[in-house]
Amino acid sequence: AIIDDFNRGDLTEAREKQYKSVKIIDILNRYGGAIVSGKALMKNAGLDCGNFRAPAKSFDDSGYQAMLNDLERAGFYEIHSWQIN
Repeated sequence: AIIDDFNRGDLTEAREKQYKSVKIIDILNRYGGAIVSGKALMKNAGLDCGNFRAPAKSFDDSGYQAMLNDLERAGFYEIHSWQIN
């Protein structure tokens, strides 16, 4: 965890993880924020909760895949056990 690295005095590692977390949050925001992208991540983790009700909009297949690809490039799957489904 970032705080563990910080408490051990490993500021280089803490900064790298913090930077990665900011990149990931930026991606989630770009794809509709926590609720929309969170639901897509749940689907990716094997818990498909279906589409949103109006007025919220679900991802189309290309948007969903684009978000997963951006997260992979940002290193999301290096820090989580999930894999792209």
